[in-house]
Amino acid sequence: MADQPAATSRERITNLPVRQYLDETCVPLMMQAMSAVARARPEDPIDYLAHYLLAHNPRRSIDGMSPQRR
Repeated sequence: MADQPAATSRERITNLPVRQYLDETCVPLMMQAMSAVARARPEDPIDYLAHYLLAHNPRRSIDGMSPQRR
């Protein structure tokens, strides 16, 4: 029974239109990351962006593996 809310949430996200899916899952963190890149102006902005996203991902578990990929 404990898995039912996760399945329901996954089903809801799967059925969202593309724009709404991105707005709910990626855009907020991407905007923060892009702002950080603009402020820092690093020599390698793609590497900086990648590290920022990994370090600030709210869905990342302690061991670094996404719960969906276990």
